[in-house]
Amino acid sequence: MKYCKVHSLRHYYGSRLLYAGVPENDVADWMGHSSADVLREHYHDIFEGAEQRGRAAIATMLTPGADDASEASEVA
Repeated sequence: MKYCKVHSLRHYYGSRLLYAGVPENDVADWMGHSSADVLREHYHDIFEGAEQRGRAAIATMLTPGADDASEASEVA
């Protein structure tokens, strides 16, 4: 049986914060990194493709009715 190491939990926590959109500087500070550069070194896999994810998020936001909760409920 494999056991989860504390370091794995730490990496999971940092990854989830970044994927949730928490600013890099905040995550770096909360995790005790000396700078956001150090954070980017450790989590480089998350930052790869960030530009494409950003474009997709913006495209979604610019879709008419994307932020209208009443329109979403009408479709359901």
